[in-house]
Amino acid sequence: MSLRTDKVNSLVAAELNVALTKELGGRDEFATVLSVETSPDLRNATCWISTIPDSEVAWEAVEAVRPELQRHLSGRLELKRTPVITLRRDRSGAYAGKISEILKS
Repeated sequence: MSLRTDKVNSLVAAELNVALTKELGGRDEFATVLSVETSPDLRNATCWISTIPDSEVAWEAVEAVRPELQRHLSGRLELKRTPVITLRRDRSGAYAGKISEILKS
């Protein structure tokens, strides 16, 4: 990965975290961006998001605000093209919890 792609990944993650906090404020769900993978041409960005609680309802809330997240990025990023975001659910925390429970027993 290039330095430019790394910087764009960090910037997109930071801006999406701000937008998620704003859009999901007042709800029982919480979401955070764990990582972003931007394509080399900076046209697409895959965003790995973790929700608390790790439930379908929380994930549906995140997917419902995707247009607002894209709009937020378009307004905040000073790039020739704003990457089109694709949201992916990150379940590594839940998986780690299950492994931890197995190891305890």
